[in-house]
Amino acid sequence: ASLEAFAASGGGVLRGFPLDPLQEFDLVLQPNAALASASSVDQIVIGAHGELASIPTPPRGAFLSGNVVGDPDSVAFLAASAAGTFGFVQQGGTTWIISSGPYGSGLPTVAYNATDLPDGWIDPPP
Repeated sequence: ASLEAFAASGGGVLRGFPLDPLQEFDLVLQPNAALASASSVDQIVIGAHGELASIPTPPRGAFLSGNVVGDPDSVAFLAASAAGTFGFVQQGGTTWIISSGPYGSGLPTVAYNATDLPDGWIDPPP
């Protein structure tokens, strides 16, 4: 079933979610109230002359949050929309990033342990 159908049904347990080649986690996820369909997000667009405009846009897709089964101190977030699939899982001092890459790239969704990346591998935005 699609992630959108999973979210529309109220969420639940997503079993065997792979975060690296050696680990799979069961995630308890529910639709994220902050991104419910009644809310909106601001879409920033660049005009023909370089000006920025903000357009309130209702979110479309699945936006889920929760934790790893059995670990209430963990945090999980997973989103799937036309922009791709993105998210993270934090547990016990480790953060895994989930990403399908830049919009329109056609890349598969991957997860990697951001905690193990060497310093400077990913530069934070200014």
